[in-house]
Amino acid sequence: MKYQNYIRISVFILISLIYVSSLYFKTPMLNVNSYLMFLFILNAKFVDYDYFANVSLIVIGFTFVIVLFMFFIGIFPPENNAVLVSQTGTLRYSLGFMHPNTLGIFAFSFCSFLVLSADKSNFKLRYLLALIIFIIISYISASRGLEVSGIILIILLIIGKINFLKNCILKLSYLVPLMCAFLALYIPINYDSGNALYYSLNNNLSGRLYLQNFILKLYNFKIFGQQTPLIGSSTGLWLDNAYLKIIVSNGILIAFIFIVLFMYACIRSIKLNKYVLCCVIIALICGEMVESQLDNAFVYAIFVLAFTYNKNMIGEIG
Repeated sequence: MKYQNYIRISVFILISLIYVSSLYFKTPMLNVNSYLMFLFILNAKFVDYDYFANVSLIVIGFTFVIVLFMFFIGIFPPENNAVLVSQTGTLRYSLGFMHPNTLGIFAFSFCSFLVLSADKSNFKLRYLLALIIFIIISYISASRGLEVSGIILIILLIIGKINFLKNCILKLSYLVPLMCAFLALYIPINYDSGNALYYSLNNNLSGRLYLQNFILKLYNFKIFGQQTPLIGSSTGLWLDNAYLKIIVSNGILIAFIFIVLFMYACIRSIKLNKYVLCCVIIALICGEMVESQLDNAFVYAIFVLAFTYNKNMIGEIG
């Protein structure tokens, strides 16, 4: 136990130094949302799993209802409620959120906590409700991140009924962040190689790979991150790849810390004896290969949940 406390204190000091350095040198290494997430994680061992899951569901659900209510009574400017896709001429709706992709990741977070907080008496109803919300919001927002994460989660939950496949997923889950990080960097870097598969993926991902490859020609990887003024709405250069965004903007050091966090979150979900949580984490980190919404508090809540306490936990609390 003393060893675990030393580790916790060391992580706190490291993260605090990085955050203070970010403020002092005015670099985007670590923002306040990420810093607070690490603080919550370091203290999550004192919080009950079921309590945190239920409270998160209520908070996210209440926020969802309030935003939708404000949208339907016309509080938000009409021009902020839809995005025109130039390639297809179709509209993507955000229903009051900043962007359709924000609506998508918010819906995924809500659906995740809907199933994570389910018990034997209501799990069928909650799973059905989550599926309905996923289908509706996917259609309205056309969010690639929601579609990828949602489909992967559904597949993992289905094959989890087979014990052999379930055990394989649990044993190999901690490798998924490494695989996702590798693919999220390798494919954009090699987009110009003439591979027909990359061009096909680019078309299906609304030109994401082309933009990512172009951005990589503008910015090099740096250990402590860098300002990226050419990325964003002012230039139309969107970086919908969380791994690439972190390593380009926040730096190699923060990218390494986040990948370790994702890996350990998978391991913790196994210690908590929570297969569904493990599936949610895998689906989320896979979906973030085509999305960049990891710096939202309602997404961080999923990772914080992995570090809470559960009475059915396998092994020691750490």
